[in-house]
Amino acid sequence: RLLNAIEALPNARFVRNGKDYAPAEAVDHLRRKWKAASGQADDARRFIDELASASSLSGKSYEIRYADGRTATVREFLLGELARIDAR
Repeated sequence: RLLNAIEALPNARFVRNGKDYAPAEAVDHLRRKWKAASGQADDARRFIDELASASSLSGKSYEIRYADGRTATVREFLLGELARIDAR
């Protein structure tokens, strides 16, 4: 559900190591990281903290640039989504 939330962002861009990507490309990248980690992130919070928040190569935080120009870290976005899911 967390990855689907990224993919569903209208007109947003995913910024990774200074380059921007479409949400679907971001989701593909995060799924590859998750598969490569095989079991390292066994729950949503660990996935966010250990895989989905920053580049393992540069250490730079991943960001989301919304259509209106605002930015947020992917970590902030995913933690917000997780809180919404948990509140249901």
